[in-house]
Amino acid sequence: MSGSTTATVDAGPLTIEVAADGRVTGACPRTRPERGFLAEVDLGPVVGDGVPLTWSKPEVVADADEFAITRRTTGLEIVLRHSFTSGWTTRLLIVNTGATQTRLERVALRVRAAPDQRVSGLAAGARACWATQGGDGQGPVLAGCLLAGSVASIIPDTIELDPLVLAPGQRYVVQWRWDVFASPRSVTLGPGTDVLLVDTCYELGEAMLLPLDPDSALVVSDQLRVETVEEDDSQGLAVTADRPGSYRVELRGAKGDLRLDLTWVRPLADHVEGWAASILAGPRTRAGVVDLPDVASALVLQTALGAGGLPDAEQAVDALERYADRLVASATEPGTGLAVVFLLGEHGRTGDAEPLGAALTGLRRLLDRDRPPPAGLGLGVLRSVLAGAAIERHQVAAVLAGAVRLATRTSGSRGVDDVAATGELELRLAVRPLLTDDPGEERLHALVGRLGASLGGGLPGGLIGPPGFDELAHRVAVLRMLPEEGLSTATRMWGAPPAALAHRLTLQVLKGLGDRPGHAAAWLSLVQRHG
Repeated sequence: MSGSTTATVDAGPLTIEVAADGRVTGACPRTRPERGFLAEVDLGPVVGDGVPLTWSKPEVVADADEFAITRRTTGLEIVLRHSFTSGWTTRLLIVNTGATQTRLERVALRVRAAPDQRVSGLAAGARACWATQGGDGQGPVLAGCLLAGSVASIIPDTIELDPLVLAPGQRYVVQWRWDVFASPRSVTLGPGTDVLLVDTCYELGEAMLLPLDPDSALVVSDQLRVETVEEDDSQGLAVTADRPGSYRVELRGAKGDLRLDLTWVRPLADHVEGWAASILAGPRTRAGVVDLPDVASALVLQTALGAGGLPDAEQAVDALERYADRLVASATEPGTGLAVVFLLGEHGRTGDAEPLGAALTGLRRLLDRDRPPPAGLGLGVLRSVLAGAAIERHQVAAVLAGAVRLATRTSGSRGVDDVAATGELELRLAVRPLLTDDPGEERLHALVGRLGASLGGGLPGGLIGPPGFDELAHRVAVLRMLPEEGLSTATRMWGAPPAALAHRLTLQVLKGLGDRPGHAAAWLSLVQRHG
């Protein structure tokens, strides 16, 4: 290879592009070349003895079924080799060519996905998986599984290997195999032991099940409990925690060490109580009433009060009534979906007509705007219908007609971002029984597919570079709105059922939020009954 030549190689179900300098610059399914998986695979930064390494001119060797690029620096040689004899494998060979020990604090493999791909990853030492799927949640999945070596972490565009210490002449090999799968579900079921599918965050009381392996040694914190499980449907070592926290669990064996950083969190209901206590401990007015800072805090407090057992119930009632009065007074503004949901909740709690009237005013204004449906609008529509006898029939009809009109008007919008797509899905789920036309159902399934991809689709590990907690929690709330039946064609190929995926993601949000209330806490509070 020379000049700017780019070679194209067929490797099983993949078509792979390799640049003249040996970098993989593209990979796509042979049958669907428009759905690119990868934009680049190459050696990333390498740091030795605290210094970023620089290389001599790379040497590229190519033949019909293999491309290799060799880089050298004083005392070190690295060869990155791509083989296509039976599928596609990537092999990284690191050799200490010097006369003294070499310490490599960082060795990275740059793996950059193509545009509009969603990458998920699991790095657990000697077991690792990197997978990518299209942003629409449709079509095949490319998954890379670790065959040799050890991986420390997977971050956007980069697979970080474990730090190395190489004696003179010592060699170290890392090898990946890349395969195409029909769906996330086939990734979790297909590669077998090549993929370790495991949740890394658990609710107190839940157990993490490790395989029984007589040739491996389990190393855990003395704060964890380990029990052997030998039942017909499950066998292994059950690891549980008695208190919230993060713990390292290792399974050391001849084939490499499995390392997992696991976290146990308190149940969602306990978090809601804690958030409410934090809110009630906040600033107060001159009259001694808690001054709620935003609608998110009001919704969390409203949920905690409705669940019962709140020690300062009277203070919560005073704070909620004061905040509701503020929203009613500003009902000429369109407001937000969450504000509508809160006002409808206040009507349900007190039976007062004023919050209901303000909520309906806000709903009409939000539905009449020529913008994508905002977060919370679908839930507001549902709550208005559930208000039942308190709303006149023509008012309910007007709300539903406006919701259908906005949902169908939005259906022609393509290229919207994930935030807008999730808001549209929320609204469509709220009025789904009224969307009887086939195009509407087709759009609904497309949005569900996109939601799944934006949440990782149940692939091993989790989404690399996930959205912020507020966006993630809203997507979890919408995920909880999916009916148990009726959308299986859109979700059956996920790597986990919708309810299991929602539970997993709820725990991840709780892990990140801790005791800090905010919009993410409000979204989770709204779906607490599903927790």
